[in-house]
Amino acid sequence: NLELLLEFKTLEFLQHTSIFWRGLVRVLFQAIGAALFRRLTLGQSELLLTLQALNRLNKIFEPIRRETS
Repeated sequence: NLELLLEFKTLEFLQHTSIFWRGLVRVLFQAIGAALFRRLTLGQSELLLTLQALNRLNKIFEPIRRETS
């Protein structure tokens, strides 16, 4: 009985953690996007590097987003 309760609480915790991560990633992407739009004077190579970094971040967090949606 206690084992089942513990398992349920762990799943509940993981679910909330995933929601937290999803929210954090969304805020992070919005902040980076806003910063990019404010700095349209970036050189083309800098912009490209930033977009590549965003793409990598997206690939890292995609499994987390998929499991929580």
